[in-house]
Amino acid sequence: MANHSTAQALSRMPEAFVSDTAIRRAVSQVVNKEKLRKLVSQLHARNLTDRPDAVVRRNRWHVVAGSFPGERIADRTSLENAPAEDGSILLGAGRGSAVGLPGVALRPRHRKGPVATDRPALPSRACGIRRVA
Repeated sequence: MANHSTAQALSRMPEAFVSDTAIRRAVSQVVNKEKLRKLVSQLHARNLTDRPDAVVRRNRWHVVAGSFPGERIADRTSLENAPAEDGSILLGAGRGSAVGLPGVALRPRHRKGPVATDRPALPSRACGIRRVA
């Protein structure tokens, strides 16, 4: 059974979040009690009623940060601070492959690490204008 502090921590999570090994067991127990729902592998939502694509779109930056921790929002996504019309979110990433989620698609482009002109973008980073890939 999830202890009280873990349950409190889960109640403070964003509406949609990516679980990791530290909370996986507690998340599974709360999902079994129907207080959380699993949207896709490792992606969970506290919202039990709205459509999965709507929940993911509202929480897209938390989902990006959980799926690609420390990576940067890139290209047109960075300039417009929004996904493309097809739901694509472009990332400047050192690793990873595309991830299809309800309502959005995370598309990493393999690039070098952060540079001085990258701007912080809660909860991730936005690539700066001047960059050599």
